[in-house]
Amino acid sequence: RTLYERTSSIPAFQRTRDLIYVLAKVAHLQKGKKDFLMISDVDLLKDEELKKFFTGGVDRETYMAIIERDIKMAREKSEKHYAVAVALYIYSLIGGDVKKSAADRATVRTLVARPSDTDPHIYDTVLDELLEFAWYIDTDGSRFWVSAEPNLNKMLYEEASVVGEDVARDVILEEVEKMAKRVAPQGFVPVVVTSLEDVKDERAFKLYVAAPPFSVENGEKMSKVFDRAVYKNSMYFLLYSRVPVEEAKFVVACDKLIKALEGDRRERMRQICQGRRLNFYVSLYRSYDRLAYPTSEGLKETRLSIELSNVGDDPDRAANRLR
Repeated sequence: RTLYERTSSIPAFQRTRDLIYVLAKVAHLQKGKKDFLMISDVDLLKDEELKKFFTGGVDRETYMAIIERDIKMAREKSEKHYAVAVALYIYSLIGGDVKKSAADRATVRTLVARPSDTDPHIYDTVLDELLEFAWYIDTDGSRFWVSAEPNLNKMLYEEASVVGEDVARDVILEEVEKMAKRVAPQGFVPVVVTSLEDVKDERAFKLYVAAPPFSVENGEKMSKVFDRAVYKNSMYFLLYSRVPVEEAKFVVACDKLIKALEGDRRERMRQICQGRRLNFYVSLYRSYDRLAYPTSEGLKETRLSIELSNVGDDPDRAANRLR
């Protein structure tokens, strides 16, 4: 029905000949595997002829990038993700403005749900997950479509790709300085250090919180600083295992794009960036997984972990709770 009523509105698609071709091709490929055929059974990744037909064969040569990127990533995630992605792809092959006749959630469920699916609403979750990483699946909030025009995800990715590491590290340092004040126990002075030269031999109890470019791998030098100190018992070090530079780049890109966009696109970008910010905070806080503390035998390390529970539906509130 999708091919007959929608794809056939493209002049290059011959309603009778091409419809029979696609049905025969899919039936042959799925022989003995499915009880009946659905639009999501069209395999655009394993069959080169179908891939060429549903791009150049319907005057959509530029759509090859959609198959190679979004639909390929959807299959890597799961067959349900692939089913939604390919169904939306073919449903969006229509003459005219695809946005005006785009699919709503109920239509998406109808396109992909099988009798064996106990809860077709699982595809709502699948669709939301696709929107988190897809570059060519777009939405206005209630309807969903595929087009060669990159969506906000791709815009954000491209903006993040040009953010310099120095700018990203500044964002990390700013957050580490805030974190240090929150995690220091009562009676300890929090001190953010970017090198061992920042470590002072003083009586006051201090929690030294390492920040890039502090080398957390050079434990031997840390031990030498500790061994030479007079006030050994006052030195504690909170160390990280990785630097979430890429996550920080997205935070910078988010700030820039939210200011640049207007109207609905700004609000949608703000929603996307809520998740990106939470991802940055979670990555940063979880990266601080080592505490070095004084003992009679020298500095010893213990492993730390942060578990985030009861996140809820609001990434901004979850981020604030984590911080």
